[in-house]
Amino acid sequence: MISLFQNKKSYTGHFPPEYASLQGKMLPYWDEILLYSSQIQVYTKLGYLALDWVITKNGPKLLEINARA
Repeated sequence: MISLFQNKKSYTGHFPPEYASLQGKMLPYWDEILLYSSQIQVYTKLGYLALDWVITKNGPKLLEINARA
């Protein structure tokens, strides 16, 4: 297992075996989801939130915004 320390947070290089088929795959629309998520956070003025996204054949769609994730 590889551990990386950055900004006092611990990250690991361990990947759970039950999700091995996902390793190395790219999430489509990831850059757009990050951009939209940051814009939603600024617009709603919520410091901490969770967003539920789905990826459809027409792109990412926001399902809901959770103020208490």
